[in-house]
Amino acid sequence: MSRVIVHGAGGNTRTVIGVLLESWKRDEIICMDKQAYPRERILGVEVYKEIIYQKDDMHLVSLGDNLMRSEKVKELLFQKHKITYCISNSATIFDMNQVEKHNNMIFCGVYLGPETIIGSNNIINTRCVLEHEVKIGDNNHIAPTACLCGRVEIGNNIFIGANVTVKEKIRICDNVTIGAGAVVVENINESGVYVGIPARKVETE
Repeated sequence: MSRVIVHGAGGNTRTVIGVLLESWKRDEIICMDKQAYPRERILGVEVYKEIIYQKDDMHLVSLGDNLMRSEKVKELLFQKHKITYCISNSATIFDMNQVEKHNNMIFCGVYLGPETIIGSNNIINTRCVLEHEVKIGDNNHIAPTACLCGRVEIGNNIFIGANVTVKEKIRICDNVTIGAGAVVVENINESGVYVGIPARKVETE
């Protein structure tokens, strides 16, 4: 029997399992986390510290941290495991969108406008809006209700906080964190942490 193995048992995993249950039966989903509590369950799905993988297993890495998620995906691929994806039935995705199926997680109420291009290993969280011709690279996490206006381009390893707004035609380079509620009105060309309205880079230790 085919199973989907969800790696991680944090908050993000609750949403992932909720989306998977739209298409998979509960007994076809297994959660694995080496730090799991005894007899821990998520939405009725048991969490194991260790399991023996089967040949037909599909793997999904739900870790919210971009770097940790990327490294786990690389490890699974090196071990020749199959990587899957999850897209909520309530997400709006047009036929002309290009969405890689490699460990992408697109949650409830997400809107992907026409000609949007999504790379691999991204989390696009609940009720995000990505308008027309948005381009997203790999290993990104976009938190709930963020809005990326038309023709925005973001690179790799980016975290966009909840309720962030990114003005149209903005470009964001790799390795950027944007704090919750920020409004991005200018291109971001240097890695770092950006907060505020309008968003400005802040110094971190």
